[in-house]
Amino acid sequence: MAAGQNLLSICVPTYNRAQYLKESLASILQSARGHEDRIELIVSDNASTDNTAQLVAALGEAHPMVRYHRNPENYGAEANLYILASLASGEYIWFFSDDDCMLPQAVPAVLEQARRGCDLMIADFAVWSRDLTRLIRPAYYSLGTDKFFSNPNQVMACFGASLGFISGVVMSRARFLKTSWEEFRQFAPYGFSFLYSVYAGIAGGCRAAYLSVPLLRYRGEVPMEPEQWDKYFITGTALVLEACEAIGYSHAAVLAAKHQVLMRYVVPCVVARKVSRQALHRTYSRLAASYWQTWSFWALCLPLLVAPRPAVSAARTVLNVLRARRPWHGAKLAA
Repeated sequence: MAAGQNLLSICVPTYNRAQYLKESLASILQSARGHEDRIELIVSDNASTDNTAQLVAALGEAHPMVRYHRNPENYGAEANLYILASLASGEYIWFFSDDDCMLPQAVPAVLEQARRGCDLMIADFAVWSRDLTRLIRPAYYSLGTDKFFSNPNQVMACFGASLGFISGVVMSRARFLKTSWEEFRQFAPYGFSFLYSVYAGIAGGCRAAYLSVPLLRYRGEVPMEPEQWDKYFITGTALVLEACEAIGYSHAAVLAAKHQVLMRYVVPCVVARKVSRQALHRTYSRLAASYWQTWSFWALCLPLLVAPRPAVSAARTVLNVLRARRPWHGAKLAA
């Protein structure tokens, strides 16, 4: 690393979310305290019409590490990520969502792994309600202890499409930019360009670290229309994972990642839609087209899709009761 070069670029894409952005940036600045000489914080504004520009300008006056960029028009969320990567100067890049919050230990923990030469850092995170008053899940991955990987197939089999969550991933900027703009934008309509860039960046070998202590608070309970959800989490994830197989990932790793998509995202969604009497025929056809090679499609998704609604509703009630017995579930904690 050259003298004076930033070690870490924290890059925040935003659009018309000044209320959340203010809290997010405050948490980043708190976590970065004492490390400002090796960090830059860049906000790329996708032509917001709220007071985002004034908010970031005020922070920039107080904190020289803060930089502000405004796109002349809204280029879309995925394009804004690539713009941020081109603006960054750090050896490592951390895209951070404008509505998530860092915990105080986040930046020190990431810098420690960066100094050890990791190419990729995967941070666990706590899932909260949208208003950050209710803890839903204290650790998303809950893998117990820190883990280290040198095989990209192991990373894919372990984390699957969850690495599309930008706030939980820090990686070498050079590796991220191994994906050209042309490659990157082909997945933009499906919301998972970032996911492809992560896996393409570590293809062929990597030094990856999973950090088991949660480093951020994620605002869960994000509303999404069923059609959009299916496009992202069924079609989009499958397209990216299959493209990864084309660049050298093993078929076994891709199938393991697809299984995780079904277990983490699709099964809970199918249950919720079934109980609320939403139509699922299009969901079925999309799943069958993309996930028919996974055992969990046949053993779990298909039975749920054809099971009577009362049976699915009863099963969900039992699961919710079991979850409620966990000491953390539903805890009311201060934001």
